[in-house]
Amino acid sequence: MIGMQPPATRFYRRDPEPASPEPDTTALTPDRGGDDWVGRRVASNGVISVDWQQLSVGKHRAGAQVDVHVTDQLLQIWHGSELLKTVKRDGSGEVRKKRAAQPRTRALI
Repeated sequence: MIGMQPPATRFYRRDPEPASPEPDTTALTPDRGGDDWVGRRVASNGVISVDWQQLSVGKHRAGAQVDVHVTDQLLQIWHGSELLKTVKRDGSGEVRKKRAAQPRTRALI
């Protein structure tokens, strides 16, 4: 029979399997730290605001952190590696607020 081994082999020390190296995932993680990227938290109604322009990304994304790539003519909204929406930009110039303020938690009294 194939696969049958004598019971004595269970007591011998076996060499561990060589560990496989961890995969390099840096190519999958986009660099969104430049001046043309801004971060926003999706409001409870599913809307974000960039340079006074309100954009809907869906109520089901309420509370999520999204990244917005700002160019002269377009706004691209990303959630992780998923492109949610591309819209024409209404304004021009530099976006003043790069990282929107985090919402404060209320102290319970």
